[in-house]
Amino acid sequence: MKNLVLEKAKFIWNEYGMSITIFSVSRIIIYFVFILVSAHSFGEARVDRWDAQHYLSIAEKGYQFQGEYKNEGALIAFFPFYPIVIKVVHFVFRLSFINAALLISFFSGIGSAILLFKLVSKWKGKEVALTAVSLFSFYPFSIFLSVPYTESLFVFLVLLTLYFFQKRMLVSSIATVSLLCLTKITGGILGFIFVWQILWKTKSLIKTFFFSFCAGIPLFAFLYFQYMKYGTPFAFLVAQEKNWGHNFVFPWSGFIIFAKSTIYDTNLVGMRMPEFFMLLLMIGTLIFSFKKIPQNIWIFGVGILLLTLCNNFILGMGRYLMLILPFYFYWGWFLSNRSLARQLVLIISACWMVFNTILFSLSKYIF
Repeated sequence: MKNLVLEKAKFIWNEYGMSITIFSVSRIIIYFVFILVSAHSFGEARVDRWDAQHYLSIAEKGYQFQGEYKNEGALIAFFPFYPIVIKVVHFVFRLSFINAALLISFFSGIGSAILLFKLVSKWKGKEVALTAVSLFSFYPFSIFLSVPYTESLFVFLVLLTLYFFQKRMLVSSIATVSLLCLTKITGGILGFIFVWQILWKTKSLIKTFFFSFCAGIPLFAFLYFQYMKYGTPFAFLVAQEKNWGHNFVFPWSGFIIFAKSTIYDTNLVGMRMPEFFMLLLMIGTLIFSFKKIPQNIWIFGVGILLLTLCNNFILGMGRYLMLILPFYFYWGWFLSNRSLARQLVLIISACWMVFNTILFSLSKYIF
């Protein structure tokens, strides 16, 4: 038994060791920045900034509602699966809630690097896959893969679902799609792809409906919970509107609003300019990568972009754009045979990542 475990571990390291190393090095850099900021008295460097505090509060106290969508009553805006996992890890390993969250983020990131390598290497080979993993690990806003945010777990579940699609593992796909829909609202995008995959595979509307219904049961349960506790199944939307001013708009309207904010809002221009650059880069990526990368990946990327732009007030654009997987596939392929360009891009990206980590650690208004 011991030899079997050692052989399995050796195989994993031989196959995915470089991907694990690349991601781990990027995290070491981020943790070192936190330590450096604290050691030189620039301020109190904390990982539980902004939304992280809300996820930790839900994990510790659950959803609280006293009739108003204020303070703890506003936390229904945040989906439950990530706080549930934090609670489980906290209970099993006897860790503090924040350490449990950091552990989840780190190992979800490792898992994401491995799965990204598997998916890209099957598509274009190992060299392209390693470039894609490097772009993912040193993405300028990848600080959110190392703090108590949903991004790391969400990306892991997305890549795992796509891997299950690739392997035609139907039951496993149902499970991961269910969890995605309980992690972030954007998980529903993969839900639509899942429905299309089932219909294409089974050629049966009845089976498609049945499997889709099974995948949606946890989400329906969450909506029912909101109805019983808050009086509406869409309390999360009410909370987002009342506390963050989020309202639905068409994607083109969202783009125009964001562009105007970038130009005219002097309070947010420091945040908006680099994020607007990333937005244009992602739009260009989706245009250039059309019919050049796997269809599921491209459709998911388009869905993430459109859903992000369907908001009249977008705060944290760079974080949302990190979920556009075509970026890693297309540019991983494009840069793999261009050594100098690849090195330059990764250096710039890593420096930008460090800069954003400093800002986050000091709770500067940039996200």
